[in-house]
Amino acid sequence: MENKTVVIIGGGIIGSAIGFQLSYLGNKVVIVDKGPFQESCSAHSFAWVNASSKSPIGYHSLCRTSVNKWPRFAKQLGTEVGLNLNGTIKWENSEEGADLARQRVETLQSWNYPVQIVDEDFIKAKDPSINIKNMTFGQYIPNEGHVEPKRVIDACQFKIKENGGEIINSCAVTGFQKDAGSQRITGVISSTGTISCDTVVIAAGTGTQQLADLLDIYIPLLESPGVVAWTDPQPKTLHGIIMSPAINDGTYPGNDEQSEVHIRQRVDGSYQMVNERGGIGNHHEQNDDSQEKAENLLLHLTEYFPQLKTATAIAEPVGYRPMPEDKFPVLGYDESWGNVYISVMHSGVTLAALVGEYVATEINYDVQIPELEEYRPARFKK
Repeated sequence: MENKTVVIIGGGIIGSAIGFQLSYLGNKVVIVDKGPFQESCSAHSFAWVNASSKSPIGYHSLCRTSVNKWPRFAKQLGTEVGLNLNGTIKWENSEEGADLARQRVETLQSWNYPVQIVDEDFIKAKDPSINIKNMTFGQYIPNEGHVEPKRVIDACQFKIKENGGEIINSCAVTGFQKDAGSQRITGVISSTGTISCDTVVIAAGTGTQQLADLLDIYIPLLESPGVVAWTDPQPKTLHGIIMSPAINDGTYPGNDEQSEVHIRQRVDGSYQMVNERGGIGNHHEQNDDSQEKAENLLLHLTEYFPQLKTATAIAEPVGYRPMPEDKFPVLGYDESWGNVYISVMHSGVTLAALVGEYVATEINYDVQIPELEEYRPARFKK
């Protein structure tokens, strides 16, 4: 088997994971990224590694497999990537919320997912710093957690270079060099010149649709803005992902009975915070990235985490998540251009461990992995 030169457009967590696995298999990998990281999809992710929020069962199973692959993937990278699989704690403060959560837990348990119904004492034993209020239902998912996308990307790209690959940053792709006879791409035209290739992977997040259009490939994406906020580094108190119900008595405007506040703590002690809308597959769009919103979110979270009263809120500009039209991953070769592989999805952090391995396997060995069949780009063919 002859090794290939693979140009990957997009240096986020998915493009970097694919590149790492391809380079590990002996291929020459060139990642082209327009940058900077702060404007990327990966930078704005809450980075929850999970399958509990995924439906239907087929997609849940794909994500679950990836969750299980994360420890091995992190070990392959050989450095600290902030992987924390100490579990997800979630509770409700209304009867309506409790009923919905109980139904979801029952569904997950019927799929043999390791979710547990827990009481307030269990949660306080797990995370003593939490000040729980009016809990009506609690759950704990021991196999889930979070990771730090920037650390993963840096580790993948370090390994790619170590394996003879190249990372080209601040580089925009403007077109493709085409061989009409063979219906293959022979080069990627960029702001730094034309890069020859055997295979092209388009893993450019929200930029995927625009790049695919240059090849008349139809990949419809939805606009999905999201806002996260941070704190300055604080003493280590949280052990996993915490998803608490929003306080919806009017104290914190914009919240209702479906609203939630999520929080996690990174390796450096800083907290990441997000105000979300609950529900399976409910991707709550947010546009308010003001400092006032960040401070209000931090104040909200001090109701549950009093230790945050001395923290400083840091606003993050709104980010846009790559959301395929049907909200499921797009993975596979285009039917017209035989060496153009598309890889775009919303759940990039959860799926990076699996997608990197599976996509690299498909490209390197010219095989098709059955688990990816329902996610092929051909489903959007006009």
